[in-house]
Amino acid sequence: METKIKNAVLDIVKGRIERVNYGMCSKHYIRSSSLAICESNNIHITDSLAYKDTITRNGIIIGEIRYRYAAHKRNGMYKMLAPIISYID
Repeated sequence: METKIKNAVLDIVKGRIERVNYGMCSKHYIRSSSLAICESNNIHITDSLAYKDTITRNGIIIGEIRYRYAAHKRNGMYKMLAPIISYID
């Protein structure tokens, strides 16, 4: 898979995680170019943010995102860590 697509997916996922962790105080904004790349290549990411999400292209699963959480609470909640993204080529 192209590195542009991988970077766009990673940017979108990082933006979602930042929004979950910090709410309105998050400082990471999803770039519009990342959204445009995913839209032009017909890539969709499910948005459950529970344990595992899938990345699909034209309805075919091309990867999965597995989320991780911190072992200790910070500010009363378990923060989400950087996810593990595995692609099927």
